[in-house]
Amino acid sequence: MAPATREDRARNQAWLRGQAYAARRSTLPIAALGLAATAAAVVQAWCVATLAAPLLTSSTPTSPALWATLFAAAALARAALGLLSDRRAVEAGSAARRRLRTAFIVAAFAAGPYGPAASGPGGVPGGVPGGITGGITGGVTTAIDRIEALDPYFARWMPTAALAMAGPLLVLLAIAFVDPVAAGILAAGGLAVPLGMAVAGIGAAVASAQQFEALTRLQSRFLDRIQGIATIVLAGQAGPEAARLQAAATALRRRTMRVLRLAFLSSAVLDAAAATTLVILALRAGAAWRAGAIDLVAAIFTLVLVAEFFAPLRAFAAAYQDRVQAGAAAAALR
Repeated sequence: MAPATREDRARNQAWLRGQAYAARRSTLPIAALGLAATAAAVVQAWCVATLAAPLLTSSTPTSPALWATLFAAAALARAALGLLSDRRAVEAGSAARRRLRTAFIVAAFAAGPYGPAASGPGGVPGGVPGGITGGITGGVTTAIDRIEALDPYFARWMPTAALAMAGPLLVLLAIAFVDPVAAGILAAGGLAVPLGMAVAGIGAAVASAQQFEALTRLQSRFLDRIQGIATIVLAGQAGPEAARLQAAATALRRRTMRVLRLAFLSSAVLDAAAATTLVILALRAGAAWRAGAIDLVAAIFTLVLVAEFFAPLRAFAAAYQDRVQAGAAAAALR
């Protein structure tokens, strides 16, 4: 398979953007639910700070029952929002798959039985045309594998990409009201995450495209050998051919592991940024404590929200692989 040119990648991304625009009605509510859950987490953090700050100074919290009740209500609301968001994500992915498969089947019938066959028995461009059998096999491969690879793109990537901007911004605004300097430190830590993810994402995109190519070629080779199994056995090549298929499967496994290693690298960058930011804020709070000029409620509130600030970015890093796989699958579907 020839490597994708820059024009091909641009067309694939344009096709994906068109599909994302068509699915925006089902994915935007998921992002809104996630933003509401982040707001509930901010309320929880303030309740924790209000209850914990007096304990550190050996004093009695004001209205502890009220704050504990508010914390429990926010926790229940957050759990309900998470459950509803997961259900809407499943529905969004299912709706996108139905829409894409319907469009694909309509296009396949319009092209006729030899339309998909030009890409070979297993869907590899430039392969030997397989006639009706090859067309059916290539069509099934595309309609199942490629469309299934796009499901996480609609169910996870699109809502997560929107929430990765709105969620941290909401947390920053909440912290800025009580400690603008801490909000600035947190924002600087957040800006370091996209830079590291961009470096890891470039490698992950290349590795994912190679993994998709290896998977497609293995499917094509396996189908060819199944169709000619009688000839292979009569020629006494069953053992060597099985060994070659095993070698191809091993190569696919290695490419898959490389994709996973690059995906984990982006998570490592995010963890490093979160840990560094938390340490800086903790050291700053400790220095203010020793100087006797600390607002304990604001300090605890800020420290508790560090994890919540990076949570949407963490989900974004985890879902980035879904976008990479969608880009690799877009070529066949387009």
